[in-house]
Amino acid sequence: MKDSTQSGKKGKSYAHESQFDLIRVDTDENGTIILVEVIKLVWDRDEKNRKIKETIVEKLKSYEGESFDKFKKAVTPVYGTWKELDQ
Repeated sequence: MKDSTQSGKKGKSYAHESQFDLIRVDTDENGTIILVEVIKLVWDRDEKNRKIKETIVEKLKSYEGESFDKFKKAVTPVYGTWKELDQ
């Protein structure tokens, strides 16, 4: 496994993937989040839920600059499984 994120920075990438959601998080070598990418959310299916999705994306992205551990603890009740990606 390489020591860089999918965005090309030194660090690690993690993903949460389920039937409904796909979220990727890149961290630097200190475990600080440099990018939260929301690829798919359950709320994508219905245009009426767009405001809910926007709020969730905004909240997830607000963890950029925070530690991955803090992020993971905060979102585990909803997005429980995170796996480290091979680069």
